[in-house]
Amino acid sequence: MRNPLQVVSSVSLFLSGSFRFDLATPSVKGLSFCRNLRHRAPVLCFLRSANRDVSSMATENKGLLDIGQEGDNRTTKPSRGDEEDSDGGETSLSLRPRWVSEVLRNLRIEKSNAASKYFQIATVSPDQRPSVRTVVFRGFVEKNSPEGVMKMITDGRSLKIGDLKHQPDCEVCWYFEKSREQFRIRCEATVVSHDHSDSKLIGLRKSQWNNISENARKQFIWPHPGKARPLGQDDKHLFSPDAPGAHEVAEHFCLILLAPYEIDWLALRTNERLIFRKASARGGADGETKGETTIESAWESERVNP
Repeated sequence: MRNPLQVVSSVSLFLSGSFRFDLATPSVKGLSFCRNLRHRAPVLCFLRSANRDVSSMATENKGLLDIGQEGDNRTTKPSRGDEEDSDGGETSLSLRPRWVSEVLRNLRIEKSNAASKYFQIATVSPDQRPSVRTVVFRGFVEKNSPEGVMKMITDGRSLKIGDLKHQPDCEVCWYFEKSREQFRIRCEATVVSHDHSDSKLIGLRKSQWNNISENARKQFIWPHPGKARPLGQDDKHLFSPDAPGAHEVAEHFCLILLAPYEIDWLALRTNERLIFRKASARGGADGETKGETTIESAWESERVNP
């Protein structure tokens, strides 16, 4: 008999003839990110399930190896996403937010295009200047979680670290060429450096280090990024050091966890646009429906003009 705590109730909303939402109210397991509205800082909540810990999460999420494996190949309009999932089953799949399924579908469509794993992330510096750069998507912390937390890595000496410590709110812009779909994802960032106080996050950082290539590891023992480099100086040896081992996590290696709270999804082929908002951040009541907006415990979605 199915555990009643794992029962998932669904809410369906038809917006137009062939366009359908299916939203699910999940039982939360594993790693959860809660939003603290007063301080606008991410609060990390680890909700243990009976048979789950960080080591099993790391096994299931191997950096770039765990992305682009689900969804269908439809590119003409938004779809509901996967009906089955090889490593979670139908129940686990129902915990996944719809926008996550659509990202995974696009990654599958463009799996032969390495550039599809790159997105732009914009931050605000301590002197209130905007900054944007391209980074590599390193997978979801748990792709069937209702939270949709994304991973990226960076050098702890880079300017983006100062930006995110000053203002953890940031925005990702991710465009998929084949489907002509764009995702703008507003997030709160958590920087996991070598001296982070949470042992679970330190374990997640180490697992991510183990999943990157030797060439990628070398970059974290290069000279300080952004510092002056004298002209005419033979310093090539400084940028070709021996690679650190898998168990020698470089001090400057940082894992950044991006906890989304609003997603703006635009499908240019069909001129459809949906906004997904974290319901807990909006104060909506469970199961409440208002016009074109459906609110449930994890996310609310709204159809808007493109």
